[in-house]
Amino acid sequence: WRRFLVILAGPAMNYLLALAIAVTMFVTVGLPQPDPSPVAGDIVGGSAAERAGLRPGDRVLAFDGRPVATWNELVESVQRSPGRPVVLSVRRAGAPPESPPQPVTATPDDRGGVGQLGIRPARILVHAGAGEAVRRTNAQAASILGGLARLVSGQQRAQLRDLQGPVGIVQEIARSARAGPLEFVMMLWFISIVLALFNLLPIPALDGGRLVFLG
Repeated sequence: WRRFLVILAGPAMNYLLALAIAVTMFVTVGLPQPDPSPVAGDIVGGSAAERAGLRPGDRVLAFDGRPVATWNELVESVQRSPGRPVVLSVRRAGAPPESPPQPVTATPDDRGGVGQLGIRPARILVHAGAGEAVRRTNAQAASILGGLARLVSGQQRAQLRDLQGPVGIVQEIARSARAGPLEFVMMLWFISIVLALFNLLPIPALDGGRLVFLG
């Protein structure tokens, strides 16, 4: 049981680090969370959104004439339109609310039958207590496990080619560091959760495999 606890301590410390980061961020500057409204955040280079001329801060009001009220509605509409030109009704970043929207034609990239526009959601800072920080960390962990389960079951085969190895992870860390201290800390939070979960997988080369054998 002593060896069991020693091996378990590694993933546990990764998870405790993620909790410490979340609590500190919530109490001080606030924890960045995706904006639920259909507002574009970062634009992926070379993506359909960049080719269409979308810019960070643009708000999508309608998709092919259908009103869009939330980010999830926008994502679902894009995913149903791979390789098909669509017209977005966009209010440009910085434009007043009463300004008329502009039509923007975009063709979502076809990723295995799933449309992809290449925009990330905008972020807002949310302040809360330690309990909410724990809940958000647990929700992020559950989301990662759910995504891993879908990849293993073949439900998201199109995303397999987007998985990154150690070199890709280092590049993402460097990109987040250039984006600012807030993005860098959020990347550390996410990586800490991933390390805690992946090290517990029952694979012989990982801590989870050793825990299974000890059990």
